[in-house]
Amino acid sequence: MTAIAKKSVATKSVPSKSVPKKSTPFDNSHYNNPTQKETCDIITKPQTNYLENKGLESFVSFPPCIHLQKVMESSSRDAILKTYSASIKIVALGLQSLDEERNNNSNNNPNAYSRLAYVDKEGKTLSLKALQRARSKIIKCNDCVNSNSACHTKLLMCLQCTNIGCWSGKHALMHAKSTGHVFGINANNGELICLKCTDLVSHPLLERIRCKTLKSIGVLKNSLNTPYFKVEHELNKRQIIHDLSHLPSLKETMGLRGFINLGSTCFMSSVLQTVIHNPYLKRYYLSGGHLNCPKDRNECLSCCLNDIFQDFFTNPAIVGYGLTSFIEAAWRVKRSLAGYSEQDAHEFWQFLIHQIHKNDTTSARYLKNKESTPAVENDNTRQPEPKSCDCIIHKTFSGTLESTLTCTVCGSSRKIEDPMLDVSLEIQDKRDGEKASLADLHSCFMKYTKVEDLDVLYECQSCKTRTKVTKRLALKKLPPVLSIQLKRFEHLGVSSKIDYHIDIPHILDVQEYVSKSGYNNQVTTYELFGIVCHLGSVNTGHYLAYVKATNGMWFKFDDAKITRMNEADVRKVNAYMVFYCISEYSK
Repeated sequence: MTAIAKKSVATKSVPSKSVPKKSTPFDNSHYNNPTQKETCDIITKPQTNYLENKGLESFVSFPPCIHLQKVMESSSRDAILKTYSASIKIVALGLQSLDEERNNNSNNNPNAYSRLAYVDKEGKTLSLKALQRARSKIIKCNDCVNSNSACHTKLLMCLQCTNIGCWSGKHALMHAKSTGHVFGINANNGELICLKCTDLVSHPLLERIRCKTLKSIGVLKNSLNTPYFKVEHELNKRQIIHDLSHLPSLKETMGLRGFINLGSTCFMSSVLQTVIHNPYLKRYYLSGGHLNCPKDRNECLSCCLNDIFQDFFTNPAIVGYGLTSFIEAAWRVKRSLAGYSEQDAHEFWQFLIHQIHKNDTTSARYLKNKESTPAVENDNTRQPEPKSCDCIIHKTFSGTLESTLTCTVCGSSRKIEDPMLDVSLEIQDKRDGEKASLADLHSCFMKYTKVEDLDVLYECQSCKTRTKVTKRLALKKLPPVLSIQLKRFEHLGVSSKIDYHIDIPHILDVQEYVSKSGYNNQVTTYELFGIVCHLGSVNTGHYLAYVKATNGMWFKFDDAKITRMNEADVRKVNAYMVFYCISEYSK
């Protein structure tokens, strides 16, 4: 069963500089009584509307202030409901215009709403565009029009008369003081403001009118500040939820729990810690992104991950978590993981995200026999993913690399785009014939994106000559989470490990490594939230994870042992894998 709820985000809708937020939803259950049934007759009922049979307790709204409560309990209630219903239809016309504009800009069907017909009292069909033109002429500040001044923005329609006043010119406030009409309807989204309280207010009856009207024309999901989500409103089920719920502890909200080492499983534990504290993956699993899976739990890694997320963020236990089910599922999917030998953490990360991608897409049945995720840097094995894939992995990690090949004869260039899920960076460079360490992550990116000469001859399409070319890599489309591997292992005849220290900045700006033909208005600032490091030699060693919790504190995860760390000590570790998330400070 579904219900409509409105987020308590007052600052985005109320045109005041500082308006307090209503953080607690209003309990509307005591309004659900038969005497309110006549209000449904005010609303035009769509053919199939899942909101029709919902009681008033289903509509979560801002609580009414004492002024609105007094009006709704008076004899003026019916007139208020009719005025609000008419005003919301005017608001809906504006939202339809915005929605059609979005469809046209995204090359969708411009006639998406051609099925919506408006008729007058005589039954004559009215054009939507004509109504919208009329709306644009009518919805203006009355005082601004009368004074021949420029019409101000942020218009409020009076709930108790036909006046329209602007907030920026204070004409709405002047009307409220002179007439006592203190309620204004935001002409952009239909939210109700009490000008005497200077706050957002609402009422279950008004909220039901607003939601049904916007739902009936198909713009509820796209309208500003009117999101909806599923809630349980059956009384017996709500009582069960209430009885079995508890306030989470600090540990539960942060997901601080380690993994028991079951025999060289530290490479799994360290990678899983970065997955658990990845904000996008955490939101996906904790919001029920992977439910009702038809597979057995011992064959689906996503189901095992779902269990881990649920346990970490609901169980107050502090003992280490046993990965028995997860390891069994991993062994069934990829036989090379079976046993207790040391494995590479980066290869396991690629394998894991590939499995999550398979389990999250309808094409997973066609990929059943494919075990490993191809390395992003290996052109011989990489398999391009569908461009339109909207699974949680591609939403989180997917980006685009741009390769520019430039002819050394005529100077013409050709650009090639390749998908990426992570970036592998060299950490050393040759200086005077000897290998030397690079200083920091920016130096690694500079080496990664610098122009290099290719030994292979290419036939230039412009000058028609077979000549050498130069190649330069650049980031084009940036992912929400940037995953970086530092190449610490060499396999040139004899395998060896590079233990150079690379300084890892906590705030990384990649703007200088982004292609000039990249996407406009991209956020290029990232914030570090996870590190995986390797201790030991190339053949044996131990993996650790360093994770930044939601409260900004850093923690070291050494299997089941968790240690609080300061930021200075985190920067001293020799990182093997680093994870950056789009920084909230740049939004």
